Amino acid sequence: MRIQASNLGKTYRKGKNNIEVIKDFCHAFEAGKMYLLKGASGKGKTTLLSILGLLDDPTYGDLSIDGRVLDFSDKNTLCSIRKERYSFVFQDYALFENLSVFENLKLIYEDTKEKFDGKKIDDLLQKMNLAHRKHHRTAELSGGEKQRLAFARALLKDAEIFICDEPISNVDEGNAQIIIELLKELKKTKLVIVTCHTSVFDDICDEIVEL
Repeated sequence: MRIQASNLGKTYRKGKNNIEVIKDFCHAFEAGKMYLLKGASGKGKTTLLSILGLLDDPTYGDLSIDGRVLDFSDKNTLCSIRKERYSFVFQDYALFENLSVFENLKLIYEDTKEKFDGKKIDDLLQKMNLAHRKHHRTAELSGGEKQRLAFARALLKDAEIFICDEPISNVDEGNAQIIIELLKELKKTKLVIVTCHTSVFDDICDEIVEL
């Protein structure tokens, strides 16, 4: 598994001005490694993560997966690749607030070919210290609990690529360590890309990509 970014750029239009968030970005990302995107606020970390995750289009440049250059105008193919190969932890959690913790996790099986596994859900909830919240509505959770739920949801999917935007920003130290240990295990076989505004991941990432 290899993702290659070649001269990627992203420009936004603001009024009469063009704001260039990413300029001529080049880097290769390979399975079996964890990459940390670092940079000051406004340097385009989340934007780049969205492009690498096929959620946003670059203004120019190429992105390839295993040597295949992607066509960002072909939304159906991009959607299929995301469903089959990607798992995400979003900074805003992207959870269904009106559903329970269990129901949010169960939804993953509607989007994949995997057979429903209630035990796997229960094991993950136990691991993430959320077992006692299983039947609570997501709206009732704290920010840290929502973040851990979002991470548990990502782990339910047996994806090749894990995209994590600030995965521990709202999590207390003890639960953050659980996520860190899980990421260290994931990176042995998966391609993991994270952003973080602190140095907590500096020592466990295989490469730090400065923006």
